[in-house]
Formats: sequence, structure tokens, C-alpha cells
Amino acid sequence: MKKGTALYASLGFFLVGVVYVLANLSMGRTNFFGKALTRGTIFPEACRVFASPVISKAGGMDRIRVTVFVLDDTGKGVLGKEVDLNCKDKALCQTAAVTFSSVQSNTDNTGQAIFDLSAQSSGSFELQASVGSQPIPQTVTVVFR
Repeated sequence: MKKGTALYASLGFFLVGVVYVLANLSMGRTNFFGKALTRGTIFPEACRVFASPVISKAGGMDRIRVTVFVLDDTGKGVLGKEVDLNCKDKALCQTAAVTFSSVQSNTDNTGQAIFDLSAQSSGSFELQASVGSQPIPQTVTVVFR
């Protein structure tokens, strides 16, 4: 086989592979872009809770940002849902004077809600988000030192 023929054959296989992958992504339930659904059924198991950083200084000056993504069963964000964020152990958070500040408690066009928290005293705190009466199963643990 000539060098030119092998090159064209390889290029052809590559292009066929790219077209195949793009076709499957566009037909699947994967959503990389687009706005959140204005109505939608929340699928708690698909929702996600993130914290950054997960360790911070106690004393009330430093904050940890917690982001909650409220998603439907296709992985698309759900717009306009009120999200609550709380400690699983409410007494522990009350003792440490953990303060929750809502940056954006209603989900935006990506299904995202944002909170900041600080603590006067040291401790490890497990946080859980909920939408209405539906708790989100995934939790996140943050530490103040």
C-alpha cells in the first residue's frame, strides 16, 4: 500500500469516528449546554452539592462556598427552585455558631444555588441541601479549624 493511500484511509477512519461520536452525543441524554428547564421534576439522586474550599479557618472571617445543582432525571438543571442548606447535626452547628448566608437560594438557569458559610468555632460539619421537603441524598462535609 502506498504512503498516500494509508494516510487517506487513516484520515477517513478518523473522520468516521468523529461523526459517530458526535451523532451519539447529540442523540443521547447528555446535556453539555443549554438553559435549565423552567418546569421539571427534580430527581434528588441526580442533584449535586459541592463545597470550596472544604477546610477553612474558624472565627467567622473566612467563608466556605457551597454550590447546589438541582437537576432533573436527564441531568438538566431545574430553574426557580428554592434550596435550603442546613447542618445534619443542628445542635453541633448551633454550638459552633455556623452561619449560612444565601448568595442565591433560588436556582438559576443552570439549576444552581449558592451559599456561603462561616463558623465561630472549630469543627467538622456535614451539610445537606433540600428543595422544599425533598432532601438531596448527597451531602458534603466541611471543616473549620
